[in-house]
Amino acid sequence: MRIQFKTRNPDEPLYFGFVPTPHFSTFRLSEPAVLFLSKGLRLTIQDGQVAVLGGPELRIAVAAERQESSTDDEYLATLVDSAQDSVGAEVIAIANPSPDMVELQPLVSVFRTGQHLITAEMAAEELLSKMQTLSRAARRKLRLLYGVDERMLYSARERCALLNDTAQDGHVDPTSFDSLLKELSEREPYLERAFFLANLDDYCEGIRSAFLRASYHLSRMTFALHQINKLKPIEFVICDSDHGNTTPRELRHVSKLGDTVADEFASAALASYSALDLVRKLFDFVMREPFGEASRIAQRHFTDKMPTSTPHYEVALPMALPILDKDQFKSLYLLRSDLIHNQGTDFLRPVIYWGVAQEPVKGHALQYVQYMSRDITEEGAPSTHKWLPRFFSQKRDSEKFLGDELSRVFECAFETVEWLTYHLEQAASPTRR
Repeated sequence: MRIQFKTRNPDEPLYFGFVPTPHFSTFRLSEPAVLFLSKGLRLTIQDGQVAVLGGPELRIAVAAERQESSTDDEYLATLVDSAQDSVGAEVIAIANPSPDMVELQPLVSVFRTGQHLITAEMAAEELLSKMQTLSRAARRKLRLLYGVDERMLYSARERCALLNDTAQDGHVDPTSFDSLLKELSEREPYLERAFFLANLDDYCEGIRSAFLRASYHLSRMTFALHQINKLKPIEFVICDSDHGNTTPRELRHVSKLGDTVADEFASAALASYSALDLVRKLFDFVMREPFGEASRIAQRHFTDKMPTSTPHYEVALPMALPILDKDQFKSLYLLRSDLIHNQGTDFLRPVIYWGVAQEPVKGHALQYVQYMSRDITEEGAPSTHKWLPRFFSQKRDSEKFLGDELSRVFECAFETVEWLTYHLEQAASPTRR
């Protein structure tokens, strides 16, 4: 799982003044004791040596040629890449560094950024920082368009926050809320602008929350697979006694933990696409005319056609909005739709395999656990037959699919917020076009 930060050096600490630690910045690959890979595998780094562990006892060492000019971090990144390629797995998570949360969430999802890692939580803080910049650009444009006085806007925003709290406390319904708005509008002429900014922040927070929710479920799925792979099936023990412990073998796994894997996968897929739908709503909310209208966007989805009036700048359009490529996220979209209509769920039990030294780990003497995702066509739709709804001949790995999609969801949100900020700055400063 990789995230590309195109507008900032990804290895710099974040903007909040914290001392760089694994909690508040990108961090070196060597800092965690163990990296948790897909397929129930683990990667250990000790004294510059890298090994991949599979099951309760099997392990292989990983080597790579070192260039004379490479630093320790560069060489370690090469070793980790070599390990991933060697066993066909990807770094998905690390042990949760927060002692308060480790019981509820033993692992946290991580993404590669060059030679470093970043947790999902801190990737979300990167996104939040961009969203705060967007909010400031929106306030500047409001001042330009409506001559908004900053002090009066502050008063209106304070009133808006109090009304939000009143609604959340259950003290008003839509009718009484409407009466309150009519009464207050005379005293707070910028109340609608305040609600516009509040709803802008709400869309942004919704995107961030959906991304974190998807990351949480992905890490829970990864943890369940690792829990399965901590054990050695009795069938493997018998096989070892007869043939030795490197004999290739594989069997279907069925358990409550396996059901948890499938449940977390479904939740992560739904949350990932929710983030995309909210990205689209944010885009339309900011681009709508007249600018500053407070009413929320209804019945708008990620795949809907973009407005023909969308301007074009030298800055690239957001990477995944449909104006650029209608097939972006097609597989995720179809999976989400099938899950909603109960067609994407596994038949009776999820398709999970326990194996040793088979194709999923490229023949290495490692024990693995793989959750299979159903076959898809070139268009991203499920491959089906009129008598059978699911096939698994493509050997698609569910963790890899989900991790790749979540990385692209983040980049879509990040770049969309950047583009919207650029758009508002151009509108607020016509001489800069």
